[in-house]
Amino acid sequence: MSQKGTPSIAKKVVILVVLTAISLGALVWFGFAVASTVRQVAALPPSLYVEPALFGMLGIGLSLLSICVMGGLELLEKIKKPLRKKTENRIFKLLQPVMLGGLAMIFVLPVMIHFPLSIYLNEQGYSDCEEASSSGLRYQYIVYAKSEEACRRAAELEAK
Repeated sequence: MSQKGTPSIAKKVVILVVLTAISLGALVWFGFAVASTVRQVAALPPSLYVEPALFGMLGIGLSLLSICVMGGLELLEKIKKPLRKKTENRIFKLLQPVMLGGLAMIFVLPVMIHFPLSIYLNEQGYSDCEEASSSGLRYQYIVYAKSEEACRRAAELEAK
């Protein structure tokens, strides 16, 4: 029986599994965002769709995964199978900067990728297509087009 106010071990395991699934999902989403961007930049089509905010998924995934590992270590301690204190301290010392770095990456990485990519695309003859781009509080993507006609076509596709 658990103490009043603390969740049972089963609840802690479920929470860890859910958080681990979310963190792995964020890392996979980041991978798809990178693959999509690289594929488009390598092909240089008439219009490119870039979602800079998705690059922050790396930070989300790393931060959540480090929290999950820390929670897993705490759970091992609760079920009487703790690691040696020295090993546990080393792991925590490694995971704390990963977690904090991940939090910083959520905000910094999209900017660090967007601006050099924007400069590169401008050098390749692309320009921002504001009619087709979308910017909102929760979701943003930027469309780059090589010509006015490509921009117009991209805007028509977005309107549908």
